[in-house]
Amino acid sequence: MILTGNEIQRRLGTDIIISPYDPKLLNPNSYNLRLADEIMVYTEMPLDMKKNNPVEKLKIPEEGLLLEPGKLYLARTLEHTETKKLVPMLEGRSSIGRLGLYVHVTAGFGDVGFSGFWTLEMHCVHPIRVYAGVQICQIFITPLKVKSLNINQGNTKETKAYKVLNYGWTLKRPRTRRVSKETTLPMEELWKLLKKIPKGKVSTYKAVCEKLKLKNPRNVGWMLKHNENAPTIPCHRVIQSSGHIGGYNGVRTGTEITRKIKLLKSEGVSFNPQGKIEDSSRILYKL
Repeated sequence: MILTGNEIQRRLGTDIIISPYDPKLLNPNSYNLRLADEIMVYTEMPLDMKKNNPVEKLKIPEEGLLLEPGKLYLARTLEHTETKKLVPMLEGRSSIGRLGLYVHVTAGFGDVGFSGFWTLEMHCVHPIRVYAGVQICQIFITPLKVKSLNINQGNTKETKAYKVLNYGWTLKRPRTRRVSKETTLPMEELWKLLKKIPKGKVSTYKAVCEKLKLKNPRNVGWMLKHNENAPTIPCHRVIQSSGHIGGYNGVRTGTEITRKIKLLKSEGVSFNPQGKIEDSSRILYKL
């Protein structure tokens, strides 16, 4: 059974997360995903299955990027998706297929509980110009017929850390936790907001949550751990309201937290012996 568009919308924020979400991209039984603004190509031939083959990142300019036949292009979706107790699958769109553009070679099948961006293994029959933000493919979702499932159940217990590696786009997800139901998680608005926090100042998960009009500060933490451009986008400047450091890069202990502390100290933020930011109210930046 494939979920209808209405069922996909009904489950948003619970079994299904699509971020950013746009209701205009919802189809009768699928959801259109858009092309992100980066593409990677292999730089050395032949490729070796036992090695990490070097790649070059290309930025898709406003005027588009021309793809050439006989060449593999590794792209990703703009949207980050997560499906709990459901199986996501990726397919091309007929309008894209008519132009002779393939969006994946073999990897169009997602695991139950998959959380991440979709890697697109694109190649074309004819030269074709592609643009960032174009509706490049579609995801459809099917439920599992099982009595019980221990994968991605949405509990709040600590689980073993793991990485989802999509040819250079890495997401770290050390735990599974409930987040409140949100139809849209405004990732781009969050990145713009973080850039406004100057060096030597901090904000809090609660303040960011209120500014973005979200329901739960935990959703801010969920979005921050998917920041691929840290520390350029300074998510390290977001702390707990209590003055404690909070998490960083999806974890709450270890080298990543040490890194967050070093970044803040380098910007003039001081800590007391208990590990709390000294006089956090003084350096709190009003969003």
